[in-house]
Amino acid sequence: MSIVVDLADLPDVLASFGTGYLLSTDGRGVKAVHVAPDPEAGALRLTAPGRGSLANVARNARVTLVWPPRATPGFSLIVDADARADGTSDLVAVPVSAVLHRPVAESDATAARPFWVSAFLDVDVTGWEGVPSYWAAVTGHRLSAPRGGSAEFASLLPPTGHGHLRVQRLDGPATGAPLRVHLDLHVPDPSRAADRAAELGATVVHRSPHGYVVLRSPAVCPSAASGTPPASARRPPPGPTARARRSTRCASTPPPISTPRSRSSGRS
Repeated sequence: MSIVVDLADLPDVLASFGTGYLLSTDGRGVKAVHVAPDPEAGALRLTAPGRGSLANVARNARVTLVWPPRATPGFSLIVDADARADGTSDLVAVPVSAVLHRPVAESDATAARPFWVSAFLDVDVTGWEGVPSYWAAVTGHRLSAPRGGSAEFASLLPPTGHGHLRVQRLDGPATGAPLRVHLDLHVPDPSRAADRAAELGATVVHRSPHGYVVLRSPAVCPSAASGTPPASARRPPPGPTARARRSTRCASTPPPISTPRSRSSGRS
């Protein structure tokens, strides 16, 4: 399975990986070298990858960078980029696409087990103004640039670790309903995970052609603010982006305000 990585999030995702491999070609064979790219202004600097790699890039600028998983099971990071020489020994690679990849789970148990959870604050269009900046201030997180076809999504990015809190504007008919919360459970196989959730009491609301499934859980889950952290609480480590195309959306909320809409992969 593959999960698209937003290129704006790539530096944060890279922080959870170590060194990787640069793959370049002269048209006859592929050369692989060990590299430790440094992010800089939308690009990756590759220090002294060697004369063979420099020569290959002079013939063919398209390269691939691969980072193996740091744990088993885990995700590999694969980045396609256009590279150019910078000075006499370095390369600068400009990413054009990036994905996290791992084999699809073989069993129903592992297919339905979330590997990341994102929380969405769903806000009616009539109450949207000021909500993203408010939650950014309350959490101390940085507000990302708006995303989506109508700029209806934004992420709250923590100082360390990967983002897991999002805000979403609901552009359907105005209802004046208060803010709601839903969870995105990122799983290897959304269809099998949805089937398992239904067996446990969830209701399938919508199966999207984009690969996600919307469900309603059997009960509303309240939230609370506590000044005492759990004994096992830890800051979330960097992980897959919430732009996961393969996710099961499980809303622990009252009935939907409007009919679920299809969302593109730009929603994160």
